[in-house]
Amino acid sequence: MTKKFWNDWKNRVGETEQVYLCLPKSKWFDYSNSLYYSRDLLNLSNKERILSYKFNDDVVEFVIERKNIVYDGHYNWHYSTQNEYVKINRKDIVSIKFKKYETKTEDI
Repeated sequence: MTKKFWNDWKNRVGETEQVYLCLPKSKWFDYSNSLYYSRDLLNLSNKERILSYKFNDDVVEFVIERKNIVYDGHYNWHYSTQNEYVKINRKDIVSIKFKKYETKTEDI
């Protein structure tokens, strides 16, 4: 993520829907530019969300509400909610998806 986009994001961080992270290089795939390949920070289908954030120079610290499917041993599955603390470097972020807000217009 560029320094300019990083600074712009600080002003809009409350509108963040998804954070796209760089994939690390692996022994199977050697991408020449890992910024073209990303993974999602949040599982939006499980309704995970960012609870809080804090910017420190080129690092952002998140508290994320994670929801995992857990089997209770009696044929029942349920979501278990846990908070996860994550630190991410600016250079490890590919892009941000912001929430879309619909504006309602009334006919006059």
